[in-house]
Amino acid sequence: MAATIASGLTIIISFTVLINVIAADNCIIGNFNLTLLEQFSPWKTVDSLNGTIYEINLCSKLKSTNCPDGTAVCAQSKNSTISVSYGNYSSAPSNEKTPFGTDGELLLTFKGQPCGSDKYYSTIFYFKCGKTLGYPKYQGENEICTVQFEWESYLFCQKLPTPDKEVPCAVVKDGSLIDLTPLIKLTGGYSVDSENDQTQILINVCRDITIDATVTDDTKDCVKGSSACKVVNKSVSDNGRPKTGLQATSEGVRLVYTSTIRPPSCIMDPSTTINFYCPKRGGVSNFQNFLGIKVR
Repeated sequence: MAATIASGLTIIISFTVLINVIAADNCIIGNFNLTLLEQFSPWKTVDSLNGTIYEINLCSKLKSTNCPDGTAVCAQSKNSTISVSYGNYSSAPSNEKTPFGTDGELLLTFKGQPCGSDKYYSTIFYFKCGKTLGYPKYQGENEICTVQFEWESYLFCQKLPTPDKEVPCAVVKDGSLIDLTPLIKLTGGYSVDSENDQTQILINVCRDITIDATVTDDTKDCVKGSSACKVVNKSVSDNGRPKTGLQATSEGVRLVYTSTIRPPSCIMDPSTTINFYCPKRGGVSNFQNFLGIKVR
């Protein structure tokens, strides 16, 4: 069954067999547990000015890159086959807790391969409190051979409620970063227009549908922990939870939710696939421009 919400979102209800996801090893840096971030490694992000793509692991070596063995932060230039290590893996990277604010904040530094005769390529991560899982946002070079990223995440908040499940909501596609983080709802979700008047589909983007006292829309009856739920004749079922992050496709980007809670009428575990793509009307020529991302 297919349904649409607004002009750029397609929902496809399908059936799949679940694949077990193996969690990453513990990733403890200073007083912070970053295992959840390491679980989704490698993270990819882009310097939008010159198109350099960065691959990042926080607590392990990168695999299958052109950077030297042992690299944790690898930079691949847009118009070059040369890759540079901006940070080597270390079991105890340089870190310090910042004194700013009441929430946890962390500065993390990686040192990579030599840069000239007396310097090294280096990466500085500035972690601070944010409302979502977040991702590393490129901030530029603060000095020669050193790049800086800012990472806002609820992992560094002391009082902000955390979701049952959230996955990365930004992905690199055709050299540009597609960021759907602004679509994440911290409570409640979206009601999807359905072709079937007897069926209602409710979803959130990259995160479970969180219910609290402020939620008064139709999502208030969704199964706890679900990111998609289906309502048929007032009967509510869990139609999927995120396992992997946002994925690039030939037409746009995609989220896939799966569930182990099988309704009596189903012969396999239900799932929900959400395709985000550029609408073919309105004078928008491509997906990146539709999202307000410059194409270089």
